Amino acid sequence: VYGMFTAIALSCLTLGKRNKILWSACSLSLIIFLILSGSRTPFVGIIICLATLLILRPTPKAVLAIASAITCIALAISLKPTLIASSVISAISDRGLSLRPEIWQQAWTQIQAAPWFGHGFDSPMVFWVDSAGQAFADPHNLLLAVWFSGGIVGLVLWLLLYATCAYFIWKNRNNSLVVLAAATIAFGFAAGMTEGKSFLSRPKEHWFLLWIPFSILAYAIQKNSVKSASLKEQS
Repeated sequence: VYGMFTAIALSCLTLGKRNKILWSACSLSLIIFLILSGSRTPFVGIIICLATLLILRPTPKAVLAIASAITCIALAISLKPTLIASSVISAISDRGLSLRPEIWQQAWTQIQAAPWFGHGFDSPMVFWVDSAGQAFADPHNLLLAVWFSGGIVGLVLWLLLYATCAYFIWKNRNNSLVVLAAATIAFGFAAGMTEGKSFLSRPKEHWFLLWIPFSILAYAIQKNSVKSASLKEQS
């Protein structure tokens, strides 16, 4: 959740002409929260988010956003060096890869049993990891979750959704709201590579990786369509 709002704050810092100080303060606060949470997944998403902003808007403002993010991280560490350093060290050294390769291997083994149409949306996910001595009900990868439930057919449809979004985003990359939506979608897609299973669910934290970014883009599409229709009527 903090990562999603960080992506929005950095996007506004890149795209906006006003409130630079406000968005910089928001970015700093959110990055502090991210570091203290000990979670590494949001930073994977933030890196891809910044790369997306740089690709869609290769301007000095995009470089400023990247520089601001680095500055915010440096400031966050300087404000509470001992506490934050311990959070970073434990996140990297103590937890390692958090059993993800083993969980992904188990998910892949089960996917092979029903590769084309999957096990079904209601099929429980149980991935036993010998090194941990326990089972996990989460593949920690949204694409694997889609593949497990819907097979290759479902995965292709899922990727087609992203491809459609990417096409519209690239075609309308001069629209600031579209670029902001793209940054949040990129964040969610990247973060979903190491977290999550509920690609279709009740409202929960996964929505910040999927349906909220898609909704922002849907609003941008609708707003763009209304604007285009208005221009046609005027002409």
